[in-house]
Amino acid sequence: MFALRRNLAIFLIAVSACSSSLKSAKPSASLVTRVAPALVDSRPKPQQKIRTELYFGLSRSDGRSVKPKEWSAFLRDDVGRRFPGGFTVVDAHGQWQNRQGRVVQEATKLLILFHDGDLASERKLDEIVTAYKQRFGQEAVIRTSQSALIAP
Repeated sequence: MFALRRNLAIFLIAVSACSSSLKSAKPSASLVTRVAPALVDSRPKPQQKIRTELYFGLSRSDGRSVKPKEWSAFLRDDVGRRFPGGFTVVDAHGQWQNRQGRVVQEATKLLILFHDGDLASERKLDEIVTAYKQRFGQEAVIRTSQSALIAP
């Protein structure tokens, strides 16, 4: 217990000595100039974008499945050409009810895109959905969109 009190007393004396020397010290203008820019937040600001998800079922109405080579060609020709900046594809499994009321479970591809949300982007998304439905005989492609902040 004595050692703890002694160490605490030494610490308090050292802190008060530092404090009194800091009070008497006057910062030079050059020191303030060099330190001030570091206080400004110079980090790049996040960009406001739209995140769109497209859900592509891989079962055709005739019972066949979209083959991996067909999917790759679709990505290259219809998606990559319209959004060359990039996108993400996630393998998923889903369920939905078709026009005849039959519940269909199927493998699904989830395509995630970030874009400006302008008319040109919306038109490109519509074209992708139409192309997929026509090429693979699909009734629907689910599309969701939401705001997103993209960190640089």
